[in-house]
Amino acid sequence: MEENRALKVSVFGARGYTGLETCRLLLNHPLISSLQLVSSDTSWALEHDLLEARRTSVAISYITREEFSKSTPDRFADCLKDTFVFLACSATDAAELTPILLERGAKVIDLSGAHRLNQREAQSFYQIKHKSSFFWDERNYGLVPHQKVKGPLVSNPGCFVSSILMALIPLLHNKVIREDQIIIDSKSGTSGAGRSPKDITNFSEISDGMIPYKIGHHQHLPEIIRYANFFTEAKIEPRFTTTLIPIKRGILSTIYTELRSEMALQDVIEAFAHYYKDYPFVTVYGLGTHHKEDHKLALRNVLHTNQTQITLHLEGKKLTIFSMIDNLMKGAAGQALENFNSLLNIPLTTGFTV
Repeated sequence: MEENRALKVSVFGARGYTGLETCRLLLNHPLISSLQLVSSDTSWALEHDLLEARRTSVAISYITREEFSKSTPDRFADCLKDTFVFLACSATDAAELTPILLERGAKVIDLSGAHRLNQREAQSFYQIKHKSSFFWDERNYGLVPHQKVKGPLVSNPGCFVSSILMALIPLLHNKVIREDQIIIDSKSGTSGAGRSPKDITNFSEISDGMIPYKIGHHQHLPEIIRYANFFTEAKIEPRFTTTLIPIKRGILSTIYTELRSEMALQDVIEAFAHYYKDYPFVTVYGLGTHHKEDHKLALRNVLHTNQTQITLHLEGKKLTIFSMIDNLMKGAAGQALENFNSLLNIPLTTGFTV
């Protein structure tokens, strides 16, 4: 690793939950010298939000999205060349910005869903009609550690998808489970719905309850199916439901499946351990018959970390998988930082404080 490299980074959508989390991580990265924040306006005190994380050696600048849109290509061509740009904005905005940024020499890490699916699926699930310069490619999909993307465009996976594929890929790859027996029940905190006010995240609507949503047409379902096949060649058609719960952050995906043949719980755990032996951000546990390990199912164990915690329960051939992540970390900003480190060929753990 080059110790004194000075890297320029920009974050579009810096005002949202994902954008703020991305900024917090980048301000602690040892190789970053300047951070440009792009949002709908710059009248908000981001430095106050990030006061505890700020490194004084990082120069912070602000620009509005409107100013960027009105700029001539030459104005930002030099400053964007060799800059890393994190798109923490809407999929529609990311689809519009990506060709502009790539043309100006930037490397793009897209945290939105704009480039996860093919053109037909993107239009159906994200209402995006990509222009002729469409950059979707499965090889750009940055699910760490399953794929190392070389750039200049990295498509960060969806939050639910990250929690699910991290649990399924080792089992599908090793043909441990049946492809036709997968049911997924995912629960998420309200920050996954974004920072803009919505009826579904209104306190009076979500408090003291849970709200299933997008049943049968969630945009992450085709992503799960497509990349399970891409990484393992498995053809799965899971039943998938998502539920909003009254917490700020975190995802618990409970996956019900069946082994192809009987095997001991410890052998299933070993399949995960072998697959992730060189990856620092996964922990795997097994639940015994006497419930001594039940405390490991607490979602708080992964909050504010980049960890994926996978807990397994086996009864005969019936396998239940509990996969937990922080939706703003491994589900978004944390994985984006992993992809950033991967592009730089430096340790994946660089810049993480937890």
